[in-house]
Amino acid sequence: PLTNALQMVQQLKGVRFKWKDQVDTKGHVGLLAQDVQQVLPDVVYEKDGTLAVSYTNIVAVLVEAVKELSQQVYILSSKKNET
Repeated sequence: PLTNALQMVQQLKGVRFKWKDQVDTKGHVGLLAQDVQQVLPDVVYEKDGTLAVSYTNIVAVLVEAVKELSQQVYILSSKKNET
């Protein structure tokens, strides 16, 4: 099982960017592979000499992080109802 998923997610930083080698002026959002590699090396791979992120593989971490948050909310809510 994945543990400390929330801690991993908190270390990720979403960014806006434009691809250097594309004429497309449309902006994109995502994660920097170099940053993700420090936290979740299993979801980073190399493609044509460039690091890339497998966003599909991040889903499991996000699911576990939500479950951890839900548990925290439940505990806090229970404590509030006790008073």
